[in-house]
Amino acid sequence: MTYEGLVPGKEYTLKAELINKEDGKSVLGTGEKTFTPEKSHGMVPVTITVNDDVKEPVEAAVAFEELTSTEVDENGKDKPADSKTPNEIADHKDINDKDQTVTSEEGPKVSTNADFEGGLREVVAGAKVVDQVSYEGLVPGKQYTLDAQLISKEDGKTVLGETKGHTFVPESANGTEAVTIVVDEKVTEPVEAAVAFETLTSTQVDKHGEEKPTDKDNPNHVGEHKDINDKDQTVPKEASEKTPKITTNADFEKGSHEVIAGAKIVDDVTYEGLVPGKEYTLKAELINKEDGKSVLGTGEKTFTPEKSHGMVPVTITVNDDVKEPVQAAVAFEELTSTEVNDKGEETPGTTSEKPNHIADHKDINDKDQTVTSKKDGGKTPWWLILIPGIGLGKIIKDHFDEVGHQEENPNDSHGGKGHQPNHQDAPEGENSGHDNGSSDAEGQEPGEVGNALPADAPRADIKSVPSGATELEPGMQSYIK
Repeated sequence: MTYEGLVPGKEYTLKAELINKEDGKSVLGTGEKTFTPEKSHGMVPVTITVNDDVKEPVEAAVAFEELTSTEVDENGKDKPADSKTPNEIADHKDINDKDQTVTSEEGPKVSTNADFEGGLREVVAGAKVVDQVSYEGLVPGKQYTLDAQLISKEDGKTVLGETKGHTFVPESANGTEAVTIVVDEKVTEPVEAAVAFETLTSTQVDKHGEEKPTDKDNPNHVGEHKDINDKDQTVPKEASEKTPKITTNADFEKGSHEVIAGAKIVDDVTYEGLVPGKEYTLKAELINKEDGKSVLGTGEKTFTPEKSHGMVPVTITVNDDVKEPVQAAVAFEELTSTEVNDKGEETPGTTSEKPNHIADHKDINDKDQTVTSKKDGGKTPWWLILIPGIGLGKIIKDHFDEVGHQEENPNDSHGGKGHQPNHQDAPEGENSGHDNGSSDAEGQEPGEVGNALPADAPRADIKSVPSGATELEPGMQSYIK
């Protein structure tokens, strides 16, 4: 399940039901997952187990999801609740949603996604096409064989390249396996488009997963995928897919909530049209939305994509000179490469000082690229620090009483109940052993951090610990001395 708008660090629970599509109400299975998101958006898997009483295969079923929380409400505000009556956050229950639907099928399922390996980007002699074959319903531990053909899209039958006998043993029923097809030497002129066809066989089991030993000349047919109009199986991709493109989605990293010095923003950059196996560099800038040009922070990420499309995160750190929170900022991204140009062609000799421009995404009005400082109610007035910590108030009061008294009687030692140089009260009936008129108490102001007590200083119990503001407002340091 993909989510957005959650509160990082708060606990949520996903409850899932598998509903029979035929009647729209029969519950065929359930699942549940409790999680604590690190970011406001993301993805979490929920496993639904079909009930034991479902003895016969159901043609189609739809997953319904409900999201709840015992910590926050749907607006993200704290609202404690018990697990029996949690706060409802969101749900997704659409009996006609194809993405939520699973369908029972006979035998394993095979689908493919073909793309060029690095180097040549045309269907011509020597070019390599990598076909990522996705499979479902295989028997783990049994050996299977994939045979691949590259077919000319123009006539739907001319074989331009072929790979036979690619064997593998799946570790799980569902997964992927890569098959490389090399275009034949006879293809001297580039072919406009070609489609990868795949056939899956086994000499150990049949398409139902039942053991059926046979020889390699007459293997059991398990599955295939041969669709001349399938775009995922076709190379080269359509122009819109060939042209490199990037889009972004920026959000604060966990622990940050304001655009201020040291804050970190994670920009998830989605790309398409890149050359697998080639190195690219993403450079990011955080721009002040108010003027559209002030750079508040930067980030950089070098990566080598395994596929032509995917996602890579880039972390942007706000500059140290951003002392005050900026209301809103936008992440700008530029993609470059020293190995290939924007057409996917290799460019030997290109340096990192002058890389090839591949793509960029710089839209000051893009909401997905924008992060907004979240106010925490403003700074706490200095006087609030005194309310919960009565002990702190006494410390301040005693200090000023003492200073005033010393100004009137500089040689008075105060007798039996001495006052500590660090303004702590000594225990009843004891003397501190230090004259309050000494240089320890006069003419010295404490620095930004406290000084260690002398080794012979009497100890007193801590009776209260003040709480409240976490920082001093300007002028407060000179008030507390």
